[in-house]
Amino acid sequence: MFLLLGFGYLIGLSRVAVGAHFPFDVFIGSVIGYCSGLLGIIITRRYKIWNWFCFKKFTPLFIIAIIACCVSVSIKIYYEKSLVFYLVLISLFVALYKFIYVYIKK
Repeated sequence: MFLLLGFGYLIGLSRVAVGAHFPFDVFIGSVIGYCSGLLGIIITRRYKIWNWFCFKKFTPLFIIAIIACCVSVSIKIYYEKSLVFYLVLISLFVALYKFIYVYIKK
């Protein structure tokens, strides 16, 4: 948790250091993000909105959606060749592996 918080602070400070944002912008953005995260946790725990997510019958839809995102990001990499898109593609492959692993395990 401290590693993620430290990483977030470094990103916020880097945005101020390069002149992309003012310090107050970064602070307000982090407060809004934190409050949104807490609100999402509270709503999810109270109303059980994501229970359908665990049903095995929906897993193929998620797998297809992740594959579509992989194709889209691969096209973007072909035209722009940015490091960020490679990181996105790696995270999509990890998510795809986890979904397929859980789908086969169930």
